[in-house]
Amino acid sequence: MNIEAVIWTIVFLLSIIPGLCVKSNHVISNLILSGNSNDNGFGFGVLLLIVGLYLFYNSLKNLKKKRLFENIPTSKMRSVAMGLVELKGKIAVADSTIKDPFDDKDCVYWSVTIEEYVKRGKSHKWVTRHQSSDSAPFLFSDDTGSVLIHSRKADMTNVKRDSSYESALLFSEELPLKIRQYC
Repeated sequence: MNIEAVIWTIVFLLSIIPGLCVKSNHVISNLILSGNSNDNGFGFGVLLLIVGLYLFYNSLKNLKKKRLFENIPTSKMRSVAMGLVELKGKIAVADSTIKDPFDDKDCVYWSVTIEEYVKRGKSHKWVTRHQSSDSAPFLFSDDTGSVLIHSRKADMTNVKRDSSYESALLFSEELPLKIRQYC
C-alpha cells in the first residue's frame, strides 16, 4: 500500500470519528478535534496542513514526470537519437523468447512479485516474499527499420500487464493454483 493511500485513509478516519463522537458525547468530540479544550482545533489544523503540503509536493513531482514524458518526440527507427526517445512499432523476436512462469506463454519480459500482508500487533504492512524477472533481447521495428532492445536494466513498471493474479479474496487464505505451482 502506498503512502498516499495511508494518508487519505487517516484523513478520512479523522474526519468521521469526530462526527460519530458528537452523537454520543460532545466533550469527546472536542478532545478529538483539538487535543484539549484550549487550542480550538489548532492541532487538527496543523495535521491537515502537513498532509496537504505532502500531497501537493507529490503532485508537483508527478506533474514534472508527466510533462517530461509528454514532451518526448516520437521518432522513426532510422532516425533514433541518443537519450530519451519515444518509439512506436511492433516487437519481433531477436534470438529466442522466454516462457511466462504462470501461463507458459512466449514473451520477451516477465516479472513476478509475491507479497504477504503481515499483521504484528497493531501494525500491519505488505512484505515482499519473492521477486523475480527475466527478459530476452528483442527487435523493435517499424516501416523504416529495427532497433535491438536489451531490457535487463530497463524500468518496466509501466508496461501493460498481460495477466495479474491476486489471492486473498475477503478473508481467504487460499492461493490460486498457478501461484502454488510456481512457489
